[in-house]
Amino acid sequence: MAKSRKAATGAAGKKGAKVKVALIGAGGMANSVHYPSLVEFKDVKIVGLCDVMQDKLQATAEKFGIDKTFTDYQKMIEETAPDAVYALMPPHHVYDVAAWALKQKLNLFVEKPLALTTYQAKTLAHHAEQNGCITMVGFQRRHVPAIVEARKMVEKRGPIHTAVGIFYKDAPEALGYYGGAIDILTSDAIHAADALDWSIFDTSSIDKIDQALALEPNLHIMIRPGSTDQIAPQMDHFAPIVPTIVELDIADVAIGSPIVVARHSRVMTDVFIADFNADLTGDLTGYGAALDDGAHILQGDHPEFILDMLHARGDR
Repeated sequence: MAKSRKAATGAAGKKGAKVKVALIGAGGMANSVHYPSLVEFKDVKIVGLCDVMQDKLQATAEKFGIDKTFTDYQKMIEETAPDAVYALMPPHHVYDVAAWALKQKLNLFVEKPLALTTYQAKTLAHHAEQNGCITMVGFQRRHVPAIVEARKMVEKRGPIHTAVGIFYKDAPEALGYYGGAIDILTSDAIHAADALDWSIFDTSSIDKIDQALALEPNLHIMIRPGSTDQIAPQMDHFAPIVPTIVELDIADVAIGSPIVVARHSRVMTDVFIADFNADLTGDLTGYGAALDDGAHILQGDHPEFILDMLHARGDR
C-alpha cells in the first residue's frame, strides 16, 4: 500500500525493543495462519486482541496467551498504545478500521483485498502517505519458495516475456465470498494476479525494462523513479532511448519536471487528492496546480473534472 517507510514508531524505534502489535479479528485465517506466525517472532509483543464475538475472542486469546481482550478496537488502541495493528476482517468491513488506524499514525497489516473499490484503496494509500505509516497487504505468493525457485529456474534460460496464471481452488460459494459481498477473483484469485505482476510486469524495475528492451528494442517505456535523485540516473541509463513517460509523485513534480523535460520526455502524476477535493467540494484548483508545477499528463478517476478545469483555464 505505502511505498518505503521509516522504521516503526514508538518502542519499535528503540534498539532491542519489541514491536507492540494489537490484533483485530479472531477468525479462521487469523487463528490458522497469521497469529501462529506472529507469536514466533521474538521481537514482537502482542498487547491486545479485539473481536465482537466473545466466544472467538476468548478462545483465540487463550490459544495464543493474550492477556488483554476487547470488543472495541478504538478502546484497545487507546489503552495498549501499539506500534502496529493487524486488521484481519472480511473485505467489506475492513475499510473503516484501516482508515481510522492509519489516521492514528499506526503501522498496519491487512489481508487482501485491500478494499472493495479502487477509490477506497487509493484513500487508504493516501492516509498511509500522509501519516508516514508502514503498511502491507497480505500478498504472499511472491514469497513462496517454490514460486521463487521456479522464477529463478526460468530466468537462467533468459528473460521472462510470457507468463500464465491459473488459480485452482474449491469454491462452493459460486456467487462469491461472505454471502456474495465480494467476488472470488477480487477476494482470492487476486493472488494469481499478484504473482504474475511479480513475475514479469514489474515496470519499476530497471532490470525488467532492460530485459524487455533486449527482446524488443523499439518499445515505448515508462519509468517511475522512487525519488527526484533517481530521475536523471534512471533516464540516462536508457540513453539514447528516451522514456515516453516518467511517472512522479505529485510532491516531486515541481523539482522533477525540469530534469525530465531537459531529457525530452514528459511527466505523468496521479491526481487522486485533486479528484478527492473536486468530488467533495467542486474545487478544481488541484488539477491546475499539478500542471503549473510541470506535469504534462494527469492520471485521475474524473476526466470530466480535468476537462472542466482546462476549459476554465482556456487550455485544450
